[in-house]
Amino acid sequence: MKKVGGYIISGVGLAIMLVGFGTFKIDAAIFDIIKPGMITTIGVVAIIIGVAIAMMDKEKHGKQKDKEVPIYEGEEIVGYRRHKK
Repeated sequence: MKKVGGYIISGVGLAIMLVGFGTFKIDAAIFDIIKPGMITTIGVVAIIIGVAIAMMDKEKHGKQKDKEVPIYEGEEIVGYRRHKK
């Protein structure tokens, strides 16, 4: 679920960044008060935060809990079993 949230935050940040560059014109009072450079910076920060959130979810699932050790028959490896750390 965190991965989806990270993608959503990145997408919102991309939209904010494009508004800051002037690609899209939105008539909102908040965009008139804040300078375009600041809007772009807020968008870039949102993109970075969204990517970081999406990457954190990947790290949690990528770790292997048990170490695999080989099973030998003579000198030949015939399989692997999990050994708890």
